[in-house]
Amino acid sequence: SKLCAYLVKYPSEARLVQPPLLLNTLKKRAGFVKKLKGEDPRTFSGRWEAERSRMLSLVVAECCKAAKPAEDLSYFQFYQFLSHLPTVDSQAALTLLQVDRKLQLSTTKDKHPATYDRQKIMTSFEEKCVAALLEQWRSSMVGRNEKENEKLVESLQDLSPRVLAKLLVRISAKYEHELLMSEDYAITGRQHEILSRRPSKLSSRKTTASPKHKMDSRGDSNKSGAAE
Repeated sequence: SKLCAYLVKYPSEARLVQPPLLLNTLKKRAGFVKKLKGEDPRTFSGRWEAERSRMLSLVVAECCKAAKPAEDLSYFQFYQFLSHLPTVDSQAALTLLQVDRKLQLSTTKDKHPATYDRQKIMTSFEEKCVAALLEQWRSSMVGRNEKENEKLVESLQDLSPRVLAKLLVRISAKYEHELLMSEDYAITGRQHEILSRRPSKLSSRKTTASPKHKMDSRGDSNKSGAAE
């Protein structure tokens, strides 16, 4: 629809749209996309669908963020929105996680976070958002300056403890993996520490002497032979 196309182009404008109207628009869009898939499944599937879903997630995030939990937006409506988002953009993931927790708390009888936070198992939606944040973690989870870092900390405080714990563990593992896979042959003290904890094929690759070191070793052996 024209509304959907406009909002995809200007996601911030979605804050002016009521959730029921946007939800109805997405339902109509889903029917149209289903028709397109029937006519040309190769073109309107896979990467095309994933990219459209990421753009729509920005729209949904803005709309839900502006709505008042339990008044303008119900938990049921929120999960109807999510059913239209097979993939989520990293910029929308954090907002959607915040909205999810606010809705959970607003529907909890005693209004106490502990009731919701006692749930230990991550939902598929939370896993999807965490994966999106990790995909672009250097831009989505690291501020460019102190002000942005403070804003990020405030945003993370609105997430559930289990999501925060998952993010911490996953980002730490991803950082260590990227550090080990770096092209620099020089093994830092931190790399030594990681390798000692994680014996794998990477350790044999990283502990292999650099070409320069090999040449120096050959030169030293040749010199010692000549001296003899």
